[in-house]
Amino acid sequence: WHHLAMTRKGGECHFYVDGQLIGKADSLWANKPITTSQRILGVMNYRVSPTMTKEQRMFQGVMDEFRIHKRRLSAEAINDLIQHDRKK
Repeated sequence: WHHLAMTRKGGECHFYVDGQLIGKADSLWANKPITTSQRILGVMNYRVSPTMTKEQRMFQGVMDEFRIHKRRLSAEAINDLIQHDRKK
């Protein structure tokens, strides 16, 4: 399995795969709260290219143990979660 994480603070997002920072981007939702009524888990609300279909924007796979934290986690905290989850 792979551990995926995204952190957001203000207008900046950090993306992690298995605890390693793989990229940074400006947030489209800077300083707006994340609520379940505004987001659909596993679907991109935008197209990376004009030819991208709805099916290509949908996550293909299985997600388990989705979490939203009230604070931005550090890389160290993300790695601690990964190590804890691997011990289960």
